[in-house]
Amino acid sequence: KEADAAENMINLSDEYSEKIANALKEKIDTLHSIVGKMNDLQSELIISISNGDEGSDEEIDNLIKEMNELIDSVKDYD
Repeated sequence: KEADAAENMINLSDEYSEKIANALKEKIDTLHSIVGKMNDLQSELIISISNGDEGSDEEIDNLIKEMNELIDSVKDYD
């Protein structure tokens, strides 16, 4: 959705606009933040699985839950 919105903003603009440039920057920053959080959660998940410590099942379940919540929030993001 965000990429489509950004593309529409560019296509509908006749010339450079500071307002559009700022809106695009905000959208890109948001997407970078989401990707960064997802990468962090993936790294934590990999470490938890590879350690195989006691209680790691609960930790893995929590990480998967966080990832699902992040994915759901991205789906709802406009």
